[in-house]
This record gives sequence, C-alpha cells and structure tokens, in this order.
Amino acid sequence: FQCLFFNIFFNNLHSLSVLLLLLPLLSSMLLVAAGGGNKPSQARREAKVGGASAQQKAKKANEQARIVNKAKSGK
Repeated sequence: FQCLFFNIFFNNLHSLSVLLLLLPLLSSMLLVAAGGGNKPSQARREAKVGGASAQQKAKKANEQARIVNKAKSGK
C-alpha cells in the first residue's frame, strides 16, 4: 500500500513539475499572440521610474529633517 501511494505521489509530482516548467513558456506565447509582448517591460520601466522618484523624495525628506534637527539643537 505504501509503495503504491509513493508511486502515485511521484507520478503526480512529475507531471506537476513538467506543467510548472511549461507554464511560463505558454504564458509568454499567449502574451505575444495577444499582441502585448512589451507590456511587462513597460511596467518594469515605470516601476523603476517610480522607485527613483520615491528615492528622491526620501532623500529630500531626510535632508529637511536634518535641517530641522540642526535648527532645534542650535536653540
């Protein structure tokens, strides 16, 4: 019984792993077929731009906090 269980389990595991390996390939093929092949890279670019502006805002906020702290310690 135990041997049968493991046999079924490993057969299912094998088919699942094959499916998981083929999934990205199939999804990319569908994306290209739908004419949206460049959308992920565009989203990545926008995310990078957003990240850069967020970093700039954080730098500015830190700089302002430093100025405020200097002013407070000077009093």
